[in-house]
Amino acid sequence: MKTKPILIIAAIVIVAVSTFFLLHKKKSPPNSIELTEFLFKFNNAVNSGNTDSVMACFQFDKKNKALKNLANLLIGKKKKDGSLPLATVILDVDKAETRNIGSGLVSVKIPVTFSHQSLDDNHSILILKIYKTKHYKLKIIQADTRKFFADYLTYETYVKNNTHVDNLFYSALTLASFKTADQLKTRYDSVLWFEC
Repeated sequence: MKTKPILIIAAIVIVAVSTFFLLHKKKSPPNSIELTEFLFKFNNAVNSGNTDSVMACFQFDKKNKALKNLANLLIGKKKKDGSLPLATVILDVDKAETRNIGSGLVSVKIPVTFSHQSLDDNHSILILKIYKTKHYKLKIIQADTRKFFADYLTYETYVKNNTHVDNLFYSALTLASFKTADQLKTRYDSVLWFEC
């Protein structure tokens, strides 16, 4: 009779421990096929030019301003001032390097090429950390963009220094002022504020 309560308690402990390990089992990282499919989906979203499609690949809040700026830069969307980015961003997901970093996370280094018309290209990397959600979907949970943005700004400066297009440097209002100054020069000796 005394062994019956001990057996019941032992059975409850075994069930509780088994349930704990089943519910809290170690998350497996995405396999290489899943990663390849996800990276091509991400690259297609970038190439489609749709900010929302790119942002859907991230786990972050869709109103995140930094994320939206990254997505707009990747797709080449116009800036707030109406100008286009000076460099085209090309992701080479075929040559992406993946590394399992534990806890179900995978670090992915995607080679990036910056290009602008006839100027030389420049290269960088975009580092993403990808995670498999509880619904078995892959999402980007972290983007290390420090090197990417530093290289982009360097290339943007290179483009500005090697192209001589006025609308890259001056706003539309300033360009209109230059035209007005040219018209005024025909009637007056000089226009002091817009003397070129």
